[in-house]
Parts: sequence; structure tokens; C-alpha cells
Amino acid sequence: MTDYTNTFAGTAKDTANDIILGADHDTEYDSLATHIATKLDLAGGTVTGVIDGDDATDSTSGGTGSIHTDGGIGAVKDMFTDATLHVKGDVTAGDLATLGYSSTWGAKLTGQGSLYDCTLVNDLGNAALGVRTGTVDTQHNGSLFINNGTKGISFDGATAAGGMTSQLLHNYEEGTFDITLTATSGTVTLDSSLNSLAYTRVGRLVHVQGRIQIDSVSSPTGDITFNGLPFTTSTLSEGQGRTKTVISAQAFVGSLTDEWVQLELTNGATTGSLTKANGAGASSIASNIQATTNLYFNFFYLVAS
Repeated sequence: MTDYTNTFAGTAKDTANDIILGADHDTEYDSLATHIATKLDLAGGTVTGVIDGDDATDSTSGGTGSIHTDGGIGAVKDMFTDATLHVKGDVTAGDLATLGYSSTWGAKLTGQGSLYDCTLVNDLGNAALGVRTGTVDTQHNGSLFINNGTKGISFDGATAAGGMTSQLLHNYEEGTFDITLTATSGTVTLDSSLNSLAYTRVGRLVHVQGRIQIDSVSSPTGDITFNGLPFTTSTLSEGQGRTKTVISAQAFVGSLTDEWVQLELTNGATTGSLTKANGAGASSIASNIQATTNLYFNFFYLVAS
């Protein structure tokens, strides 16, 4: 507009139906250009090209900032921002895909799909986490990693028994471990191909099972100690953490008339004692084991943490 040049030098008329002539055209056109640049008021019109607003006014609501409207904004292509997207409106039931806010829930994301209402997708386009349509159930299509050993899955919404001390499931692990047997004196050597047991840990409960075989003995006497538990036993009060379980034995020296072989675990240890027992008490099995003796284990115990 400022490049406009008027070659007619007339006189402006100040009457009804004003006609502004001459050099005053420049002033009026410049004023018009300024108004167009600062305010574009179209009713159902179309703007082709780029609308570029150079205004540092911050927006604090839907009615403030460089661009504001009391109607909706629709776009058929991607929208980008180099700043933060702030949302203050809440979502409503039936929204196809909406980001909203409430003072209780904070940020809210909702939608409607045939399988999921909301889906978290990775950079390959694969669904990683979804909220099943019309439910509050979530579906994980990958592994759930918990990197803090004191955290886990809480069941504190469930009704607990009177003696409840925790409703947090914080650990799962499975594997194998090697064991050794030691005597008060002499030696007990296990077959190197049959000296490991399998374990599975769920929370604080550990299950152990498997078979070991003795390869050789050298004058063992006294207590036979089972060494190598994968986790330290618990230290609960009143003997709550102690475990005693029956062990199946094969190729045992001597008979076990009215007796059984047992493994006893005590508090705060990774060891246990192997004995034979009857109604009167327990005694050593050092004289009953030999090369080829097999011991079968299947027991549970509680861990310290």
C-alpha cells in the first residue's frame, strides 16, 4: 500500500459521500493497510497463503493471545507448535479423540476405537499400551519393566485380612542355583552334572525343586549342611519364617523305619540342615549317604526382603 502513487492532485471534499482525492489517498490507503494487517474479519471467507502474526502477546486462556476466537478451529493437515500446548477444557463421553483437563484427574485423553479407546503407539506404529474400548481394562502388548525393587503392583484396593502387612507384589524371578553339602568333618562331593536346583520367586515366596546326586563321600560325620539358597531366609517373629520339609531319598545306606529325611531352614540364612527324623526327634544322616545317593527337593520358603 505504501508504494501507491497518486498523480491526481485534487482537493478532499468534506461532504456526505466523501471523495478523498490527491495525496490524501496515500494516507488513507496506509491506514487501511494497517487495519487489514491487525484485524481480519471475514464471514465464511477463504484465505489462501500464510497468515503470519508477529506478536509477543502470551496466551493464558482461549480468549487471549495473538490469535483468539469464540468459535472452533478446524484443520485438515498436521498442526505444530514450537512451544507448550496448554489444554483447559475437559473431555466428554463420545469424543472420537480428545485431550482434556480436569482439576481432579489432570490431563485426560479419551477416544473411541473398535479395539481401544486410547492407544500408546511406538515409532514403528505398533500398539504398546491400550485402554480396551468401553472398559477401564488396559492391554500391554510388551513387557512391563519395574526398575525400582521396592515398587511393584499394588492390591491395596482389595479387602485385606486382619493380619495383612503388605499388598504390594514387588518381585518376580526364576533361575537355577548350585548347592553344596558339607559335613562337620569329612567331605560330601556332589556330581557336577546333578548339583543344581531350580527356583521361582513371586513376591517374597520362593519355590525350589530338583534332584541332586552324591558323587563321593570321605568319612562324613556330624551335621550335613545344605548350602547355597538363592535368597536369604526371612527373619519373622515367633518362628513364622522357619521351614521344614520332607526330602525323598534314594540309594540310602540303612533303612528308614518310621523315619524320614528332612531339610530345615532357619531365620536369616542361605543354608539349611539335612537330618533324619521320627516322632522322638532328629539325628544326622552322615552315615546314611554314599556315592549315588539321590535327594529330591520340592519346598517353599519366605525371603528376608
